[in-house]
Amino acid sequence: MRLFLLIGLTAITAQCAWFHAGIKGGLTLTPDLARDFGAGRSGGGEYSTRVNRGGIGPYVEFTPIDSLPGFETGFFYRRLRTDSYFGPFPNAALNYITRTASLVEIPLLLKWRYREAFAAAGSTIRRAGDYDQNYRLVPTFPGFSTTETKTRVANENRILYGATISAGYSQSLGRIRLEPEIRFTRWTAVRDVPRQNQVDLLLGVRF
Repeated sequence: MRLFLLIGLTAITAQCAWFHAGIKGGLTLTPDLARDFGAGRSGGGEYSTRVNRGGIGPYVEFTPIDSLPGFETGFFYRRLRTDSYFGPFPNAALNYITRTASLVEIPLLLKWRYREAFAAAGSTIRRAGDYDQNYRLVPTFPGFSTTETKTRVANENRILYGATISAGYSQSLGRIRLEPEIRFTRWTAVRDVPRQNQVDLLLGVRF
């Protein structure tokens, strides 16, 4: 609902010089996280976290007073996936667990424009949904069959905060403007993110 509302607001931007809306998409340049754990005769495991490289969402920008910085906010949608493997300890089986969830990043940025260039700084809120979990258990003893269970798992740590800075360039193209942007976010914790430092290459289409 909020997505369609923000997109619909673009129809009035031609009448409001202080208000603009658009669509922003891009790629995350931050590498995925993978790490091993455990060792010895009991076996070990591996855990990896990755977020879809691509993301997209609507955004709005308010600049009511030209001599002051504007304000940008919106919604940026991604998908998260975590994979973990461990075994054969403690259940004499190889265990494969995959979890996926939707992510929404909400930037709250002060934005400065100088001619065609712009810069922004502020914070970003990331909200993760509940996990869709797939648990596959492969017994190591003969005579036992593999089982697979799909469940919905509540995410008890939904909200994550980060400090964000960005810079870019605005180019007019008829009635719209193309705005390539590089954005850096430092998250307060490594939770539902591959790395604490995140770099995004974005392209905004501003109406």
